[in-house]
Amino acid sequence: MTGADYSGLLPAAGRCIAHFGGGGGTEEHFARIHPGARYAHATLEEASAILGEMDSPLDCILYEGEAAASLTEEALREHLAHLAEDGQVVFVAENPGYFRRIFALLSGEDFVPTGRAPASIVRMAESAGLFLDHVLPVRSGQDAEEEKRPDTRAFLAAVRGWQEGRGISRGSDPLALRHVLRFVRRRRERIFIQAMLGEALVTARVRVHEPNSFLMTVPGVDCRAAKTVDFSLGAHYPRKVFLCQRIRFMNVRDGLANVDNICRAGYLSIAEMDDNISLWRKDYETSRYLELRGMHAVQTSTEPLAEILRRFNPEVAVFPNQLRELPPPREYAEGDAVTVFFGALNRGPDWQEIMPALNGAAREYGARLRFRVLADRAFYDALRTEHKEFVGREDFYEGRYVPYEVYINTLRTADISLLPLLDTEFNRTKSDLKFIESAGHGAVVLASPTVYRGTVRDGVTGFLYCSPGEFAERLRFLVDHPGKRRSVAEAAYRYVASERLLSGHYEERLAWYEELLARKEELDAALRERVAGIRGS
Repeated sequence: MTGADYSGLLPAAGRCIAHFGGGGGTEEHFARIHPGARYAHATLEEASAILGEMDSPLDCILYEGEAAASLTEEALREHLAHLAEDGQVVFVAENPGYFRRIFALLSGEDFVPTGRAPASIVRMAESAGLFLDHVLPVRSGQDAEEEKRPDTRAFLAAVRGWQEGRGISRGSDPLALRHVLRFVRRRRERIFIQAMLGEALVTARVRVHEPNSFLMTVPGVDCRAAKTVDFSLGAHYPRKVFLCQRIRFMNVRDGLANVDNICRAGYLSIAEMDDNISLWRKDYETSRYLELRGMHAVQTSTEPLAEILRRFNPEVAVFPNQLRELPPPREYAEGDAVTVFFGALNRGPDWQEIMPALNGAAREYGARLRFRVLADRAFYDALRTEHKEFVGREDFYEGRYVPYEVYINTLRTADISLLPLLDTEFNRTKSDLKFIESAGHGAVVLASPTVYRGTVRDGVTGFLYCSPGEFAERLRFLVDHPGKRRSVAEAAYRYVASERLLSGHYEERLAWYEELLARKEELDAALRERVAGIRGS
């Protein structure tokens, strides 16, 4: 059974979900976000039997389609008896004010409501004792071009003005085909998390966008991420966090101005930094490290990097990188050909010592050993084999980057993923993200002990090498033993499923933010003290 996917709107950490009505798209996708969750999907008529079988309180009840349209208040009250105290109730409601429906009505076509209007759902839910937490518009991709037309824009502006004039604009979006309404038993003091992106191409996805998308499933939490700042967005929030992702100030004067603006707006400020700051040492020295000293706290991805950051700010938390969802199990190609994948930037010193072994294996195995390379043209050129492919375009960031989907799709074709890192202070601060991405997509890793010794179990969830000679031996072993190669890849996949999915970790961020907000007066004083010396110099 297929259907629309609303999995991203359900609480990602939910262990017990009941879903009534609609198709199976949400259930199928949520199983990848939280594989251990119990998910019951049924018709509204089957609700009593299904709920009676659930052995723990529900974290969320989702009503979609006919179930959302025909649910009675009496039935809702019966269902709420199975909902946890901090659980959520989510409705997917058709939008009778959707602009294409209005177009149809104005054109003389029949206008047949397709379900209960959002306002009717709100009245029923509030009568049953629930509080409206959030209204989220669900837009159709086909409307993007229509919205660009001047006459459509003018019409939509008129509709919104009409709504505002009658006080019905809250949560109503004429561009939304549907609205998703989230209800809770108790109101929560709202929190707003605004992120300013300094590097939006690569790191923002895993460090900001994906965690924020899960935090938005927590009642009372709103998030925004952009390269620009709008402090007015947080004006009506009692608690607000400003996340500076890889932001660098041009000089001390600009740095102090930014620090003052964030403080005046009442935000708790947090620097998000997931790479070794030695990359930008001159910039940081110019700004006197205000990017770190001028924030209330810092969040990062590894403990070795946290140790460096604590030299500039004592409030540092480590949130390791995770996968947003578990990829589907890998289906391996038949035959004895083996594909080796390499896709990383700035690894020249790290791979040079293993290149002779790679070329030796290429000579030995011939067409049986294939290579697919992203990002590093020098690595590709150094391979002495015809059986190689450079994935990417020279006109796309000079071939140094590819869209994330291209990276993942290429990785998914690989049998072996190479992860070389020399033992340097810079490399020791890196994260193991490439291991969990490789594991999630079924490629067994052949990795250095630097960084990867902490999570890769040698011979169990991957293979480690400590010298070029050991690398050559293990590469040959992996090529010659497909059974072992795949059993190790499958063990790594299970490790990711049980330990390294974001659904099991994103709430740790919110708990830390809330703990910092509770100490904001103390942190304000510490921040003023750190900045005072810089301000006076």
